[in-house]
Amino acid sequence: MFSCSESQIKYDHYLVPNALLEHGLLCLEQGRKSEAIRLLETAKQNYKNYSMESRTHFRIQAAMHKAKGVAENGLHSPCSP
Repeated sequence: MFSCSESQIKYDHYLVPNALLEHGLLCLEQGRKSEAIRLLETAKQNYKNYSMESRTHFRIQAAMHKAKGVAENGLHSPCSP
């Protein structure tokens, strides 16, 4: 997905995992749960040692919880509008 441009990033290594996170969040909003989970897992598993990694992982974890809650229950969690 990002492989062509990803190798050209020299300083801002957080861009790709954060872009995957944001894309996953958009997919989740659109009801594309399986795609969202795949993107979130990719962001979580394939990228390490970048700036603000902890913050990104917290956001990924929250999104995964929401995605899996919706996927398993068929209902939105109480936190969602």
